Amino acid sequence: MATYYRGSTVSVSVTVTDSSTGLPVDLTGATVKFRLAQALGANATYEATMTVTTPTNRATLTIPAATALTLSGAYQYTIHVTEAAGTVFIAAQGQLTFTNIVLTT
Repeated sequence: MATYYRGSTVSVSVTVTDSSTGLPVDLTGATVKFRLAQALGANATYEATMTVTTPTNRATLTIPAATALTLSGAYQYTIHVTEAAGTVFIAAQGQLTFTNIVLTT
């Protein structure tokens, strides 16, 4: 679980490995989606495509400060991978919490 202040820029990254072998999964040609919702199984509050980086089993995403300002409380996230061959799997899931801040008037 990670906690962030509302209105801050949030960086998310994941290193994808095969759950059976522990070896890196090559994400070349894959689509990696980050989905954030108030509960598992709920509709996504925020969804974005992550950027695959070098090494090619790593994906990153930045949640803009303006988006993070609209979030408050605990959210569940999942990271979905659709490989170039069409195989779909969940690479990671967890919780992000956004803490209130004092807002300007």
